[in-house]
Amino acid sequence: MKKTLISFFLILCLLLGVTAVFAEAGGEDDPLISLSWAKNWAGELVSAASQRAKNDLNSFGTTAIGSSKGFPVSYTTAYTMIAGSTMDLAEGCSFTLSSGSARATVSKGNLVNATTGRTASGGDLIPGQLYIVCENSSVTVSITSASILLVGGNASTTGNVSFFDVGTHEWFFPYVTRGVALGLIHGMTDTTFAPDRTLTIAETITLAAQLHRLNVTGSTDIPKTGTIWYDTYRNYCIQQGIIDASYADYSDAQMNAPTTRSTFVHIFYHAIPEDSLTSINEIPDDAIPDLKMADAYSNEIYTFYRAGILAGYTNSTAYTDHAFGPGTSIRRNEMAVILVHLVDASTRVGFTIE
Repeated sequence: MKKTLISFFLILCLLLGVTAVFAEAGGEDDPLISLSWAKNWAGELVSAASQRAKNDLNSFGTTAIGSSKGFPVSYTTAYTMIAGSTMDLAEGCSFTLSSGSARATVSKGNLVNATTGRTASGGDLIPGQLYIVCENSSVTVSITSASILLVGGNASTTGNVSFFDVGTHEWFFPYVTRGVALGLIHGMTDTTFAPDRTLTIAETITLAAQLHRLNVTGSTDIPKTGTIWYDTYRNYCIQQGIIDASYADYSDAQMNAPTTRSTFVHIFYHAIPEDSLTSINEIPDDAIPDLKMADAYSNEIYTFYRAGILAGYTNSTAYTDHAFGPGTSIRRNEMAVILVHLVDASTRVGFTIE
C-alpha cells in the first residue's frame, strides 16, 4: 500500500512538471502566476477602466454643456484683438485666451472657469484656461495687450480684427487693425481677410467712397442706391467727382476685374482733400525708376510718393528700390497700408530716391 501511494505521488509530480513545461512562463496559463505578469495585467485593467471613465466624463460634459441649454460649445472663431478693444459675451459662450493679456468683467450672473472647476469673479484671464458664461449671464473681456481669443458662440466686438489670416506677427497687422477700427476695411468673410487677394475695381471704388464720406461726415455710411452691392459706392463716387461717368457703363465683369496700382492711385487721389497731400519727400521728376512724368496718372502717383503715402517696392528681387509697378495689381494687405497712410499723416514714410 505504501509503495502504491509513493508511486501515485511520483506520477502526480511528474504530470505537474510536464504541465509546467508546456505552460508559458509568466503567462496567464502558468500555474504559478509571476509577479511581473500580475503587475502588467493589473496595469492594463486600470488603464482601460481609466480610459472608459474619461470617455464617459467627456461625453457627459459635452452633453451637459453643449445641449442642456441649447448653446453649442465650439472653437470655430479665433479673434485677433488689439489693446483697448473689447468683446461682449452672452450666456453659453465659451472662450480661452490663447495669447496676450485681457481682463474679464462680469456684468450679470456668473462666469465659470471650467479648467479649475471654480467660479471666476472676473479680473485677469489665465491663458490656456477655458471660461464659460453661465445662463442669464453676460461678460465683457477687455484687451490689455495684443491678444488672440478662441471663442465658441456669438460675440460682439469693438476695435478688433477677427481674422484667422491676420496674425499679430504680420507686417500688415497694425494697418488692417486700424482700417477695421475706422470702418474702412472689412473681411471677405467674418473670419478671413484674404491679405494676398487682388483688389478689384468695385472694391477700390467702395473704399474710395467710404474714405471720402468719412472725411466729409465723420462716418462711412452712405445711403443705398441701385440694385448691385457696389452700385451705392459707384453712384456716390460719380456724383462726388471721384470717378468719371464712364464707370456707370462698366459691366459686372469690368467692376470685378483686378485694379492696377495706377488706377488705384488715380481713384483715391480724387477721394481725399487736396490739403492732405503735403509733400514731406523731395522726389525729383522722373526719379521713380519705372514711371516717367509723361506716363498716365504720373502727377498723382508722384504726389503720393512726395507725401509719403507710397514708397514703392523696396527690398524686392523683382523690382528696383522704389519702383512703382504701374500695371501690376494691388493686394488687400498693400491696400490696408495705403489707406492708413491716407487717413493718418503721422504714419507716412520719409525717404529719398538716389
